[in-house]
Amino acid sequence: MLSTLNSTMTNGAHMSSERTADSAGFTLVEIMIVVAIIGLLAALALPSFAKARRDARVSAQMNDLRILEDAFQLYAMENRGFPAPTWMPKLLPPGMDKYIRGDIWRQTSPSGGLYAWKRTTSVNGVTRYYISISGAVDQEVWDIMDRKIDDGLADSGKLQWGGADHACFLEQ
Repeated sequence: MLSTLNSTMTNGAHMSSERTADSAGFTLVEIMIVVAIIGLLAALALPSFAKARRDARVSAQMNDLRILEDAFQLYAMENRGFPAPTWMPKLLPPGMDKYIRGDIWRQTSPSGGLYAWKRTTSVNGVTRYYISISGAVDQEVWDIMDRKIDDGLADSGKLQWGGADHACFLEQ
Protein backbone atom coordinates (compact mmCIF):
# COMPACT_ATOMS: atom_id res chain seq x y z
CA MET A 1 0.00 0.00 0.00
CA LEU A 2 1.22 3.49 -0.83
CA SER A 3 0.30 4.98 2.48
CA THR A 4 3.82 4.68 3.77
CA LEU A 5 5.82 7.83 3.66
CA ASN A 6 9.41 8.30 2.81
CA SER A 7 10.38 10.71 5.47
CA THR A 8 13.48 12.05 6.97
CA MET A 9 14.22 13.73 10.19
CA THR A 10 15.97 17.04 9.93
CA ASN A 11 16.71 18.97 13.11
CA GLY A 12 13.86 17.22 14.84
CA ALA A 13 11.21 18.16 12.25
CA HIS A 14 9.30 15.49 10.35
CA MET A 15 9.55 16.25 6.56
CA SER A 16 7.54 14.33 3.94
CA SER A 17 9.15 13.91 0.52
CA GLU A 18 6.18 12.24 -1.29
CA ARG A 19 2.40 12.49 -1.35
CA THR A 20 0.30 9.71 -0.03
CA ALA A 21 -2.30 7.97 -2.16
CA ASP A 22 -5.09 9.34 -0.04
CA SER A 23 -3.94 13.00 -0.09
CA ALA A 24 -6.37 15.24 -1.98
CA GLY A 25 -6.28 18.67 -3.69
CA PHE A 26 -3.84 20.73 -5.67
CA THR A 27 -0.91 22.75 -4.52
CA LEU A 28 -0.92 26.51 -4.82
CA VAL A 29 1.76 26.34 -7.51
CA GLU A 30 -0.33 23.96 -9.64
CA ILE A 31 -3.36 26.23 -9.36
CA MET A 32 -1.27 29.29 -10.27
CA ILE A 33 0.11 27.53 -13.36
CA VAL A 34 -3.41 26.61 -14.52
CA VAL A 35 -4.64 30.18 -13.98
CA ALA A 36 -1.64 31.54 -15.91
CA ILE A 37 -2.31 29.18 -18.83
CA ILE A 38 -6.01 30.15 -18.92
CA GLY A 39 -5.05 33.84 -18.84
CA LEU A 40 -2.60 33.37 -21.69
CA LEU A 41 -5.19 31.54 -23.81
CA ALA A 42 -7.76 34.26 -23.13
CA ALA A 43 -5.27 36.97 -24.10
CA LEU A 44 -4.55 35.17 -27.36
CA ALA A 45 -8.26 34.59 -28.14
CA LEU A 46 -9.63 38.11 -27.48
CA PRO A 47 -8.21 39.75 -30.64
CA SER A 48 -9.68 36.94 -32.74
CA PHE A 49 -13.09 37.42 -31.15
CA ALA A 50 -12.92 41.19 -31.72
CA LYS A 51 -11.99 40.68 -35.38
CA ALA A 52 -14.80 38.15 -35.87
CA ARG A 53 -17.30 40.57 -34.29
CA ARG A 54 -16.11 43.44 -36.52
CA ASP A 55 -16.23 41.25 -39.63
CA ALA A 56 -19.80 40.23 -38.75
CA ARG A 57 -20.79 43.90 -38.43
CA VAL A 58 -19.17 44.68 -41.80
CA SER A 59 -21.06 41.83 -43.47
CA ALA A 60 -24.36 42.81 -41.83
CA GLN A 61 -23.94 46.47 -42.87
CA MET A 62 -23.05 45.54 -46.44
CA ASN A 63 -26.09 43.26 -46.59
CA ASP A 64 -28.41 45.97 -45.21
CA LEU A 65 -27.11 48.48 -47.77
CA ARG A 66 -27.62 45.97 -50.57
CA ILE A 67 -31.22 45.31 -49.47
CA LEU A 68 -31.97 49.02 -49.10
CA GLU A 69 -30.30 49.94 -52.39
CA ASP A 70 -32.27 47.23 -54.24
CA ALA A 71 -35.51 48.48 -52.70
CA PHE A 72 -34.88 52.10 -53.75
CA GLN A 73 -33.83 51.01 -57.24
CA LEU A 74 -36.99 48.90 -57.59
CA TYR A 75 -39.11 51.85 -56.44
CA ALA A 76 -37.36 54.08 -59.00
CA MET A 77 -38.03 51.60 -61.83
CA GLU A 78 -41.69 51.18 -60.94
CA ASN A 79 -42.34 54.88 -60.26
CA ARG A 80 -40.00 56.53 -62.81
CA GLY A 81 -37.81 58.10 -60.17
CA PHE A 82 -36.64 57.94 -56.60
CA PRO A 83 -38.91 58.99 -53.73
CA ALA A 84 -38.59 62.49 -52.31
CA PRO A 85 -35.90 62.80 -49.66
CA THR A 86 -37.06 62.71 -46.05
CA TRP A 87 -33.80 63.99 -44.52
CA MET A 88 -34.88 62.71 -41.09
CA PRO A 89 -33.25 59.61 -39.61
CA LYS A 90 -35.61 56.64 -39.23
CA LEU A 91 -38.32 58.31 -41.38
CA LEU A 92 -39.10 55.98 -44.27
CA PRO A 93 -40.00 57.86 -47.49
CA PRO A 94 -43.68 57.67 -48.47
CA GLY A 95 -44.42 54.63 -50.61
CA MET A 96 -41.28 52.76 -49.54
CA ASP A 97 -43.06 50.59 -46.98
CA LYS A 98 -44.02 48.34 -49.90
CA TYR A 99 -40.31 47.76 -50.65
CA ILE A 100 -38.58 47.93 -47.25
CA ARG A 101 -39.48 46.36 -43.95
CA GLY A 102 -39.74 49.25 -41.53
CA ASP A 103 -37.66 47.52 -38.87
CA ILE A 104 -34.56 47.57 -41.10
CA TRP A 105 -34.93 51.30 -41.76
CA ARG A 106 -35.85 52.30 -38.21
CA GLN A 107 -33.29 50.27 -36.29
CA THR A 108 -29.73 51.32 -35.59
CA SER A 109 -27.55 50.15 -38.47
CA PRO A 110 -24.92 47.45 -37.90
CA SER A 111 -22.24 50.15 -38.19
CA GLY A 112 -23.93 52.16 -35.45
CA GLY A 113 -25.77 55.03 -37.16
CA LEU A 114 -29.32 55.76 -38.23
CA TYR A 115 -30.64 55.56 -41.81
CA ALA A 116 -32.06 58.54 -43.69
CA TRP A 117 -32.95 59.15 -47.37
CA LYS A 118 -31.30 62.24 -48.84
CA ARG A 119 -30.23 63.87 -52.09
CA THR A 120 -27.54 66.28 -53.12
CA THR A 121 -27.06 68.47 -56.17
CA SER A 122 -23.57 69.28 -57.38
CA VAL A 123 -22.46 72.70 -58.67
CA ASN A 124 -22.87 71.46 -62.24
CA GLY A 125 -26.50 70.49 -61.56
CA VAL A 126 -26.18 66.72 -61.14
CA THR A 127 -28.63 65.39 -58.55
CA ARG A 128 -27.70 62.23 -56.67
CA TYR A 129 -29.78 60.32 -54.15
CA TYR A 130 -28.21 58.46 -51.28
CA ILE A 131 -28.82 56.40 -48.19
CA SER A 132 -27.34 58.34 -45.31
CA ILE A 133 -26.09 56.76 -42.13
CA SER A 134 -25.57 59.42 -39.51
CA GLY A 135 -24.76 59.46 -35.84
CA ALA A 136 -22.29 57.23 -34.03
CA VAL A 137 -21.02 55.27 -37.03
CA ASP A 138 -18.11 52.90 -36.43
CA GLN A 139 -15.54 54.37 -38.81
CA GLU A 140 -13.48 51.19 -38.90
CA VAL A 141 -16.49 49.23 -40.18
CA TRP A 142 -17.16 51.91 -42.82
CA ASP A 143 -13.52 51.98 -43.97
CA ILE A 144 -13.41 48.19 -44.36
CA MET A 145 -16.63 48.27 -46.40
CA ASP A 146 -15.25 51.08 -48.54
CA ARG A 147 -12.14 49.03 -49.31
CA LYS A 148 -14.17 45.88 -50.02
CA ILE A 149 -16.88 47.25 -52.32
CA ASP A 150 -15.62 50.64 -53.45
CA ASP A 151 -12.46 52.66 -54.01
CA GLY A 152 -11.36 52.98 -50.38
CA LEU A 153 -11.45 56.79 -50.51
CA ALA A 154 -13.67 58.88 -48.23
CA ASP A 155 -14.57 61.55 -50.79
CA SER A 156 -15.23 59.57 -53.97
CA GLY A 157 -17.07 56.53 -55.23
CA LYS A 158 -20.27 54.90 -54.10
CA LEU A 159 -19.44 54.99 -50.37
CA GLN A 160 -18.44 58.40 -49.06
CA TRP A 161 -18.30 60.15 -45.74
CA GLY A 162 -17.78 63.62 -44.47
CA GLY A 163 -18.87 65.38 -41.33
CA ALA A 164 -21.72 63.50 -39.68
CA ASP A 165 -22.90 61.75 -42.87
CA HIS A 166 -21.83 58.40 -44.26
CA ALA A 167 -23.40 58.05 -47.69
CA CYS A 168 -24.18 55.16 -50.00
CA PHE A 169 -24.93 56.78 -53.37
CA LEU A 170 -27.36 55.15 -55.78
CA GLU A 171 -26.93 55.25 -59.51
CA GLN A 172 -29.82 56.67 -61.51
